[in-house]
Amino acid sequence: MKALEFGLHPVAGILLGVTTAVGGGLLRDVVANEVPQLFDPRDIYALPAMLGAGLTTLLVSNGWFNVATGGVVAALVFTLRVLAWRFSWRAPLAVLGWKRSGTA
Repeated sequence: MKALEFGLHPVAGILLGVTTAVGGGLLRDVVANEVPQLFDPRDIYALPAMLGAGLTTLLVSNGWFNVATGGVVAALVFTLRVLAWRFSWRAPLAVLGWKRSGTA
């Protein structure tokens, strides 16, 4: 929301929202002396953050953002994250495995 208030493009606002959400979770795990969940390729971690940032940007851009709609977005993102954890939903990896060509 702050990015949009300062006049950034909506895409930049979404990227900033995802970055702060993922960065906050990364910092939490590091402070707790745990392996950051971000590095688990089988876990859906940044996708709910992107969904929440996208929905928030859409609501703010159309003037529909308020306490109720913000709460609905937060509940939706939280529910998605818990369901992904509970049912072991996985996002496809960009590359399953690659090898350098021309190396022996």
